[in-house]
Amino acid sequence: MVSHPKQKVYWRRTLRLTVALLVIWLVVTFVVSFYARELNEISFFGFPLGFYMGGQGALLIYVLIVG
Repeated sequence: MVSHPKQKVYWRRTLRLTVALLVIWLVVTFVVSFYARELNEISFFGFPLGFYMGGQGALLIYVLIVG
């Protein structure tokens, strides 16, 4: 099977997008929860940022990733 230059460009872009979205998912899922105590010192809409990210922020980011 012969691969065309357009196919190579398409798959390179698809791989980059997939890796970028997986990195965002990793950061939101694991890094934010690991640093939750430090993030609680920052207030966001009147709530501690660690609490907000655990309760609502992560879900909003997941919806954006899917979209």
